[in-house]
Amino acid sequence: MTQELGIATTAHMMLGLPGENWETLKRSLDLLCELNPNSANLNITTPYPGTKLFTMASEQGWISTYDWSKYTSYEAIMGTGEMSADRISQAAKKMRRKFHNFKLLNDPDYRKAYLRSLPGGTFNLFVSSLGRITHKRLFPTWLGR
Repeated sequence: MTQELGIATTAHMMLGLPGENWETLKRSLDLLCELNPNSANLNITTPYPGTKLFTMASEQGWISTYDWSKYTSYEAIMGTGEMSADRISQAAKKMRRKFHNFKLLNDPDYRKAYLRSLPGGTFNLFVSSLGRITHKRLFPTWLGR
């Protein structure tokens, strides 16, 4: 309904909470595609020192590193008991890619914005290449095919 009114929507999801597994991540991705927001932020849960989550994760042996420079919401440093931190990071990357591909295929506005965001001239190169391919298919004899 919001998109019909011209209101842009963003979905925010936390990945890698205790108990997370491949099935829950798949359901999250399915929900994300069903909601079809204009954009999505898929952040990985990060247990910070002094929180109950950090204490629990430390006690369970789920923390993969104590290198504080890696404590971001983009890379997992905590497993879930069912998935390692590396698997969560891999799953998050895969989910981001699948959502991006879903939007490219199903949302013309997203596709246009993405193509326009490519580094200088990439969009024009894409369009001119597409034109040459189309031209060859429409007029093959003119091009000596």
